[in-house]
Amino acid sequence: MSKNPTGNNQFGNEASGCQQSLVGRSAPMQALRQQIKELSRRSFAVVLVGEPGTGKELVARMLHQQSGRASRPFVVVDIADIPQRLIDATLFGHKAESTLLPHLSSEGRFFQARGGTLYLNGISNLPLHAQERFLRVLNGDAGARRIKVKPRIIVSTNHNLRRSVDSGSFREDLFNRVCSLPVYVPSLRDHISDLDSLIDFFAKFSLSEKRPSVRFDQSAMEILRSYEWPGNVDELITIIDRCSTFYPNSTVQGETIKIQLTCSAKDHAEPKPPHSLSEAVEHHLSRYFSLHGSALPPDGLHTRVLREIERPLITLSLSATGGNQQKTARLLGINRNTLRKKIREMDITTFRLRR
Repeated sequence: MSKNPTGNNQFGNEASGCQQSLVGRSAPMQALRQQIKELSRRSFAVVLVGEPGTGKELVARMLHQQSGRASRPFVVVDIADIPQRLIDATLFGHKAESTLLPHLSSEGRFFQARGGTLYLNGISNLPLHAQERFLRVLNGDAGARRIKVKPRIIVSTNHNLRRSVDSGSFREDLFNRVCSLPVYVPSLRDHISDLDSLIDFFAKFSLSEKRPSVRFDQSAMEILRSYEWPGNVDELITIIDRCSTFYPNSTVQGETIKIQLTCSAKDHAEPKPPHSLSEAVEHHLSRYFSLHGSALPPDGLHTRVLREIERPLITLSLSATGGNQQKTARLLGINRNTLRKKIREMDITTFRLRR
């Protein structure tokens, strides 16, 4: 998907110096504006829930800009883009004399956002060890650098975090701390009545940037209104970009837009889930290697991979047995003492459901 013209947001125009704002008069947009207005007066942690391409980062920026923190930093962290071995250093910093991470600030994003807003995009991708560290930092434990004026925390997700808590892949205490106040960012199909306003907005942006304009005839608009928009407004921006490139300063007709939407739908088709655990692991490791480019990951990969798999395996098994360690050991095929040792070594939080 190409970058949209508004600096990775779908409703506002930061590039032209205009204040970012939501486009559209539909009920979902009106409700979202009201939520932003109310929450910008407070410093509570907020979780933005919505599909990819709905504009969650824009909503986070608006919460920051309309608050008393507007003059302080707004720091964005895309968790999915950070190799797991660098998450702690990225968020919480590292020793200044370290030569292993020369491209990272020794301060960490949390410290850089002090007094402002820290926006964590894709909170569900935060591994368990980083979730624990993050919670300690929020609680001001001595193990983390003390910050007199902590940043406001805004996180986003397109997953059901409550299910992640139930499965053991997301800490319940962290969920209660940063995810108890949800703001739902609607999909484009939920406010499709704003489609004309959005197209008009981006057309005006194109003119202000001296880019080729594009128009859609009535048949094309009818097709656009009936489309499901799996990529939401980001996908709409891509369609407008494509049409202005291939059909500059012209009117796009229905048959033409059908072709463009067919290509776009293929881009946003849901990937097929892996058929086996082996395929899932191979997919994850392929992505891990690709994140390092031409360089190799640090030595000791075999041990790290086994540990990465072992921790969620034990956590999910404990969750499935209601915290019964005897049943968990039998399920895993290891003895109970070995299980207890691994729980201690990995500092896994245990519980026991009362019957």
